[in-house]
Amino acid sequence: MSLIFATQLTAVATAALAVFAIITAIFAFLAYRKQSREVAAIEQQVKDQQELTQQQAGLLEIQGRQLDLQQRQFDQQAGERRRAQASRVFMWTEFGVYSRATKAQRASGDGQLEAVTVHIKNTSEQPVYDVVIGWHKGTAPWGEPDEIPGLLPDEQEHRTHTLDPDLPSTVDRTLFGAAVRFRDAAGAHWLLRPGGQLTEEQPSGNGASGSASSAERPALGTKHDPGHRRTRLVFAVISLTWQVITYAWSGSRVRVDTRFGLYLQHILPGRVQSDQPTFPTDQLVAATAHQGYPGILLFAVIQNIGRLPVTVQECLWHGNEQGKQHLGFGTIGNPLGTPLPYRLEPGAQCYAVVDLATAMAVVDAPARDKTAGREVWPVVQLGNGRQRKGKAVEIPVTQEAAAPPTGPSSSSS
Repeated sequence: MSLIFATQLTAVATAALAVFAIITAIFAFLAYRKQSREVAAIEQQVKDQQELTQQQAGLLEIQGRQLDLQQRQFDQQAGERRRAQASRVFMWTEFGVYSRATKAQRASGDGQLEAVTVHIKNTSEQPVYDVVIGWHKGTAPWGEPDEIPGLLPDEQEHRTHTLDPDLPSTVDRTLFGAAVRFRDAAGAHWLLRPGGQLTEEQPSGNGASGSASSAERPALGTKHDPGHRRTRLVFAVISLTWQVITYAWSGSRVRVDTRFGLYLQHILPGRVQSDQPTFPTDQLVAATAHQGYPGILLFAVIQNIGRLPVTVQECLWHGNEQGKQHLGFGTIGNPLGTPLPYRLEPGAQCYAVVDLATAMAVVDAPARDKTAGREVWPVVQLGNGRQRKGKAVEIPVTQEAAAPPTGPSSSSS
């Protein structure tokens, strides 16, 4: 082997290694770009999820406050219903001369005994039971209590207790009075004071007849009442249903529509300033068939109808019956439409656009299975990993493809 041949072989090997190194660097760069896009998509997905979690947390906090308010309102209404009858029982006291003294005794002064009279009236529509009038002198008991078996609706009773005849005049008579205890029709026990203060009491178990039986059953509106438990269960079911609906309808919701359109700014440069697309009717699109559909584009209108932003990664077009055949054209790098990836805010929309001529060329390609039909639809890939499929449209047929072939026999005839 000559020196020249060895030198040439070494140079060729060096050049081959350099080419392989360049190819390896290109593939590494492409892999890096792909990984960068994937990492960016994952970061955007995490950011969207964090925003969704924050909104759901705020919503749950509002729901919690609403449930607390509803519970307080329910408890207040239950308390008002529970006190409805008891609040219509009234008592008042009067000070004066003992009314049972005879006229002669009152005239001579022997029968003028000072007394305290307590009046009780039931203005409710149901009777009250086990009425007990407890007399007091200041804070100490005063004599034996008076008992009344019951008061019918609109019935009034009174009881009188005389003061000590030797009571000095310097003693304040307002220290003497009474408080009334009774049981309503629902079985609850109440204490009524002269100032109108109404307080619910627990049954002592040694009261009048019927107190024990009423104490054994739960009062209406308490936490042991079956109706109260059913109400809390209803509130819990409503809250769970609302949370499920909120989860299903919250976040980003994307709708994809497919339409034929055009940019008048590109067709009439200098005459139209608007950069917004125009969507003609199907009749107008069909009318341009003899011209080869000039300027007609295929739009995927992507709308965010949810409450959170979402990233639109790419839009690919499919066209077989199972919807899994990629037709080979997309929108990344397309100068028309919205550059993708694109962050789509709530209530906003963007466009993924392909030229209709490109779609027609792909559909009419000789190598394509013609049994798949001429319908195509967009499939939008979102940053959260989900896909949204658009409405299918039928790619029109060019007049050259639609015209019947003319053979030699027909021309000769």
